[in-house]
Amino acid sequence: MIAGADAVFSVVGPRGTGPTTVIRDSVHSIIQAMDKTGTRRLLQVSGSIVADEGESPYLRYLIKPVARRTFLRHVCADMRRGEDEIRASDLDWTIFRPPALSSKAATGAYRTAIDRNLPHGFTVSRADLAACMLATLGDPATVHRHIAIAS
Repeated sequence: MIAGADAVFSVVGPRGTGPTTVIRDSVHSIIQAMDKTGTRRLLQVSGSIVADEGESPYLRYLIKPVARRTFLRHVCADMRRGEDEIRASDLDWTIFRPPALSSKAATGAYRTAIDRNLPHGFTVSRADLAACMLATLGDPATVHRHIAIAS
């Protein structure tokens, strides 16, 4: 339910690595619903695989290109399509780009960066990602920005 909400948090993602449009489809539906209700603030989880800014040459030119062409090609393509649709909207969006998510407890010791990935950022707990999203909600400096988060 979006009517009356101050913000929407979207944490939808695929269950595997096969062909998928779950992110793009959910983003499209969320944006339509937000347009109808007048809700402006969208916080979306994507992934660090979609961007290279801030990465070491090893990750930027070897590991990520291989992953994007092989086992993460469908997930990465879906994340990019979802991000493109969000950026094309007139919403007050923030896109979070975590690396691999773990089920560990929150530590509060996560790192963040704006519009670039984090060096040596290989995992983060879902609990820390949620805490970061909540902390970012009211920060106007994060509107129309991509936030990397990692342990």
